[in-house]
Amino acid sequence: MGFLELAAARYSVRSYSDRPIETEKMEKILKAGQLAPTAVNF
Repeated sequence: MGFLELAAARYSVRSYSDRPIETEKMEKILKAGQLAPTAVNF
């Protein structure tokens, strides 16, 4: 099995609600993503 076949077979789908996200929570999530370390700072 090649990588693309493996990746295609492994993905998962989650169900999401239509409920809006509070602005404060979204800002915290985005800030955490900005501060998270990356490989070789890329």
